[in-house]
Amino acid sequence: MDVIDGQDDEHDPPEFQTLRAHYQRGKLRIPQTPHETEGLRSALIELANACDDRALHGPKETRAFERAARDGLSKAVAALRQPRHADREIEHSDLRVVVSTDRMRDGDDIPGVGFMQGGALVTYHVTDNPDVVRAIVGRRGRLMAAYGAAGKYSELGPGLYVSGNPTYWLNRSRGKWAFLKRLTAPQLERLLNALSSQLLEMRAKRWLSEGEYERGARDLQYTRAGHYDATVLTMFAGQPYNIKFWEPGYLHALGIQPGPAPRVVEIRLRGSFAEVQGNRPSASLLRMLRRTGVAGIFTRAGMSTSPELVIWDPHAVVGAREVDL
Repeated sequence: MDVIDGQDDEHDPPEFQTLRAHYQRGKLRIPQTPHETEGLRSALIELANACDDRALHGPKETRAFERAARDGLSKAVAALRQPRHADREIEHSDLRVVVSTDRMRDGDDIPGVGFMQGGALVTYHVTDNPDVVRAIVGRRGRLMAAYGAAGKYSELGPGLYVSGNPTYWLNRSRGKWAFLKRLTAPQLERLLNALSSQLLEMRAKRWLSEGEYERGARDLQYTRAGHYDATVLTMFAGQPYNIKFWEPGYLHALGIQPGPAPRVVEIRLRGSFAEVQGNRPSASLLRMLRRTGVAGIFTRAGMSTSPELVIWDPHAVVGAREVDL
């Protein structure tokens, strides 16, 4: 009824207009039972995914999308008679398990991904612009389309990424590195000297191998000589150096104004989510999961995976607020 009664010309996807037209012409009735509601919702999710796929591909896929749009409501009507459920058994080599918040209790957790509180899975999204995230979530924006360009080559594909370990993701924020592009020559010199001193100290404590120290010292020298841009220094925030030189305290001591600090949005979720094996799961599995109503996929921390969950279905998000950690 929200789709049929409400109208937002700026944000509504094309399939919403088609749905309203079918209803007004008597070709589609309002679902009367939970099974019928879930069946219609699953079919519309499939149609929305077709729209998201169009956003990620070139003109050659446009005709295929148009066919999917024309057939979308026929699939929705069929879904009223043959509802599909996320807890249906799915077999695939890339799939580990499907978990549902309905079957979890407060205090349960998915290590590294989130924990249950108040009947919802609590997790976090790190961003430079929390207002954009809240706006998309607030209007039930299609998450795959909203983050399609940014997520096309991400580990788990497009969608809204969250994690139970926001500190891990703070290091990936880009806004905090804005100060590197506005350094004066004296500021850059002070920063290079500070990093050089830390490398010497880390080598003395045997926290770095000789090769790791030499590579770091070489890159500092190349930056000092102007062969490298200052943005190359972001490498020292990662392994094996792990120097948090973007933090305000570090930069203020050098007379450098820090970049904007990354912000954390607490996201609360309800729904079914699938744990997958490794990064970049197969497209066939993702289609299968979306068609059965799974709201997103996740991986735990491992040798080749990060603790993260990507959300496809905006209706799975039941709360979003900025928090301080």
